[in-house]
Amino acid sequence: MKSFPLYGLYEKTLLDLKAGKRPNLTLSPEELAQCKDYFIKLNGLNAETNDYLPLLALLDHSRKSHPDLQDPLIEVLKNRQEPELLVHCLSCCLKVIIGECERKGERIPFKLLEALKVPLTHSNLEVLEWALRVLEQTGSQSILLKENARAIRLKPWPIFSKHKKNIKALLEFLEKRWNPAPQRRR
Repeated sequence: MKSFPLYGLYEKTLLDLKAGKRPNLTLSPEELAQCKDYFIKLNGLNAETNDYLPLLALLDHSRKSHPDLQDPLIEVLKNRQEPELLVHCLSCCLKVIIGECERKGERIPFKLLEALKVPLTHSNLEVLEWALRVLEQTGSQSILLKENARAIRLKPWPIFSKHKKNIKALLEFLEKRWNPAPQRRR
């Protein structure tokens, strides 16, 4: 984990979070390139979840992203099953991919939508909730995964699970987007 080239920045970010501050990092192009290289290295090594966490924390708290970070994130979504790793990667997808596309006025890459099919079938409820959060943020493109989302079946117990409540609310929201109520004529 300490082999991460920006580990000192990660430790500072953790201290800010513990102090109740919201880190708003501005990573230089060189630092973003280091993040990309480290991400590719981790994916190639099939590294442990803990090895990814410093990198994902920096990406999640950075102001800007880099398009070259999209492919390594998508690779994790498609090829890994560890719930903690997937939750952090899905959170980063909101900023690194979706946020960047919104900022540039571009469509969400189809390869992200394809990769979301994997976490949408995950048995862990937190992963499923985060996958639906990302899907919801894709806007009108979410309709491309309508059948995948409709295939989600939740067991009825425990009824008080916060993740199940959030999943149910997200699915209802998406259904309303996909099937808007007819407008009344006046």
